[in-house]
Amino acid sequence: MDTARKHPEVSDYYYLSNDGIDLDPLRQVSGDVTLVGVANPDVLHLLAGFVSGAASLKDCIVFDNNPRQLAHLQRLFDLIAQSTSRLDFIERLFCIKLGKNARSALLDFRPADPWRVAGAEAGAGHAEVEHAVWRDAQFDDTLFHQQAGIRATKTGSGLALYSNVVGGMMSQILTLICIDTAKYEATPFSVRFGFGYLADEEVFAKVRELLKSLTPRCVLTDASQGLTDILLAHRYERLCLWASNIFTPYFIDRHPPLHAAAQAIRSLATRTKDLPQIDLSVVSDSRIPGPLTGLKWRSWLGRWFMTPHYKSFSVVRRWLLTGRTLEVVNVARWIEEDGGRSKLPNAEYRLLSDFLHEEPEVPRQHDTIFLHALLGHGATDSELVAAFDMARMAARRVLVLEHNPQSLDFLGNSAIRSLQDPVALLGSPSGCIAVPGRWSRARNRLLVYDDASLPVSGVEP
Repeated sequence: MDTARKHPEVSDYYYLSNDGIDLDPLRQVSGDVTLVGVANPDVLHLLAGFVSGAASLKDCIVFDNNPRQLAHLQRLFDLIAQSTSRLDFIERLFCIKLGKNARSALLDFRPADPWRVAGAEAGAGHAEVEHAVWRDAQFDDTLFHQQAGIRATKTGSGLALYSNVVGGMMSQILTLICIDTAKYEATPFSVRFGFGYLADEEVFAKVRELLKSLTPRCVLTDASQGLTDILLAHRYERLCLWASNIFTPYFIDRHPPLHAAAQAIRSLATRTKDLPQIDLSVVSDSRIPGPLTGLKWRSWLGRWFMTPHYKSFSVVRRWLLTGRTLEVVNVARWIEEDGGRSKLPNAEYRLLSDFLHEEPEVPRQHDTIFLHALLGHGATDSELVAAFDMARMAARRVLVLEHNPQSLDFLGNSAIRSLQDPVALLGSPSGCIAVPGRWSRARNRLLVYDDASLPVSGVEP
């Protein structure tokens, strides 16, 4: 993705958010997840949902077409990383100094459900706590303007500011907890202390450590243009999309390309017969339904219906080294149909016959070379061995994916059943990983061959 795409400069940005989010489903997730999200500050609550459960967040990509919004979110990440506690973060974020009574009011606040982050609605409550805090808080308006680039004024129930933002909510009140629209003349936007990543010190510390180790990536792009590209670049990972309210009727009616993008994303997330496919769950503002509302990760049955190619590439993707990848295939039609672009990210295609006639690449030009089912698609044993020997000279890691003749997926395929064992031809690999198919848990086998300097761990013998 090109993180330097040009977009019109937007003068202001959303300092806080006011979406409704149910974090409990995220706390039930296990396994690896990549989070892609619009760069509003509520993405921090989603991080809290993941770190409070059994999920392992492998990557986080946030996007926006407003560079100031991206810069502000990066600043929030930095503030959390620098803060020793929730109150320390609050003081840094709002440029305030909390008195004894204000600190007690916040620390004593215990919401009934800290994992259901309220959206701005009438009757949301907590106004009395908000007033108690601001009565005992000193606000540094000069520091706030220096850091935020927006002027704010302290009131008895939050910081009043005017920000020229998309969506028309120019007059805003920044609050600590209360997001009750009936209590404010302007639209309230809240950090929602006591909820999500600010639920308690333990959760806050987990989010802080995650931000120190994960380093979220900020991408300057528009949801109607670049979001699908981001998802496809991570198509072989389990994806969670934080959509906020960008796919709601308010924005879709004003910008029809958003509706087209939503339809494309839903198609990718529900497609079963053809690539590209994605395994996607969407989290959005719970107050307002949209075209992606209710889109969840595929069930076990849904994943069973996905193509064997998707399942194979999902495993292969995890074993690609960072850097350039060359995929060698023995099916010219694949290259033609894909316009010469591999279905793997950051990978080039090469036809086996062309690869065998090239001069060995020394010094090494690729980090990984992937020999994609060469025997299974008509290559001879000697051609596989020759390609493997060249690949070993030309890459730091060689991946060999071949069909497993014993798999139930090939029960009636005599050609596959008679294939030679690649380990007998190539020698013992650093690791061997079973790759599931339509019927079998081991339709294919992925063999990993590494330099001695690249130990392989966590693989099945």
